[in-house]
Amino acid sequence: MNKQTALLQPVPNQDKPFEYKQGYRQVMLDLNDVHISELLVDIADYGIAGQSYYSRPNGATETAVKSIEQTVYV
Repeated sequence: MNKQTALLQPVPNQDKPFEYKQGYRQVMLDLNDVHISELLVDIADYGIAGQSYYSRPNGATETAVKSIEQTVYV
């Protein structure tokens, strides 16, 4: 399916996905959890190649977003 054809397709029914979303804002973050203070690391430090999706031409924006860093952190 090309981009033009995809844009003409109706949006599928979203009732089921919205059911999964119900109540997610009521989930409290545990700011005392030991994992909350873990530092992010560059995936390249582990030999994994990657580049931030929006830092390069992509299907959503078609061009790179200049303010987005290329590095991918986990």
